[in-house]
Amino acid sequence: MSSERWNLFFKKYSNLKIYAIDLPGHNKSSKLDEYSLPIFKKIIEDFFEKYKNKRNYIIGHSLGALLAFELAQTVENELQGVFLEEPGWLDEFPDIKDFGPNPFIIQNKSKWKTPIDAINNYKELDPEGFDENPYKASLTALRFYINDIKISTNFDFKPQNYQNIAKSLSIKIYVARANLEKGGMIPEQSKSKALESNKSIVFKEFDTGHNIMSESTDEYFEFVSEFLNHR
Repeated sequence: MSSERWNLFFKKYSNLKIYAIDLPGHNKSSKLDEYSLPIFKKIIEDFFEKYKNKRNYIIGHSLGALLAFELAQTVENELQGVFLEEPGWLDEFPDIKDFGPNPFIIQNKSKWKTPIDAINNYKELDPEGFDENPYKASLTALRFYINDIKISTNFDFKPQNYQNIAKSLSIKIYVARANLEKGGMIPEQSKSKALESNKSIVFKEFDTGHNIMSESTDEYFEFVSEFLNHR
């Protein structure tokens, strides 16, 4: 996940110190020979070690939410809570090459000689997105253009044992859950399993697709502010 996604956070919570991290292979960060959640976790752990503070919060989206949950288990003593937007709590995960926009990226990225090529080509995949918000859709295309292609082809992904992590944590856990019919990635069964493991988890349902912050910004930030006790 690229740090640019969190620009809204900088504006909304300008009085807080926020670190938004470009994971390897994303945006301005360097590329790696291979990618996996444990590799990402080790890098973020090293970063986190430099900024220990028992008032920390971790917030993540999608893959970043899975990473945040894994990290919370390691550095719980330094945290107030963890906020997860749409972690992929799936018992079975599709091949990374078949997930989301990856088939389109794999098929077309070699043809993109310039960012404009990526934007024009991406219009074919998401014409409605360009009609609704051409700026946001163009930024998405630019991320695909910049990010390492190996993230779409060779990411070693395994389903997360979210039940064990949830059971082990005593900090505040908030989860923003999207509509499954619109692209959400937390099935009802996974939600139930998480709550069985930790009854204090706070879920909020959003009638959106996977990118809740972009699709329901005001309602999303109300939930984040509740999590941060920030009004």
